[in-house]
Amino acid sequence: MAGLSILFVDDEPNSILAHFRILRLKEPEWTVHLSTSAEQALQVLHREDIDVVVSDMLMGGMNGVRFLAIVQARYPRIARIALSGMIDAGHFLKPAAPLTDHYLCKPCTPEKLRAVILQAAAAVSAKN
Repeated sequence: MAGLSILFVDDEPNSILAHFRILRLKEPEWTVHLSTSAEQALQVLHREDIDVVVSDMLMGGMNGVRFLAIVQARYPRIARIALSGMIDAGHFLKPAAPLTDHYLCKPCTPEKLRAVILQAAAAVSAKN
């Protein structure tokens, strides 16, 4: 899918920059937005046309579950992907499951991340 707009939300700047660099190399036609907090990400969603949100689950301030619930309520057409480095991913998986289209564990390969973004975007596009 050419021309996707992706928003990454993670309070770890190194993690978010790694995703950005990888996707810019593999998908140069994609627009990639980076937010280091859920609050900042909500501002991006308000002003940008985003296709896919990839959010960390454990962040300072608003956590990923609360953030994805807001995204689902306000922007139901946006594909939502949860990303977690938690060893006990089930802690966030259960409450996040109805809010997400996909769930990935950190670290994940660039190929897996790209494939899941494409799959999520295609599924949401088919629904709309």
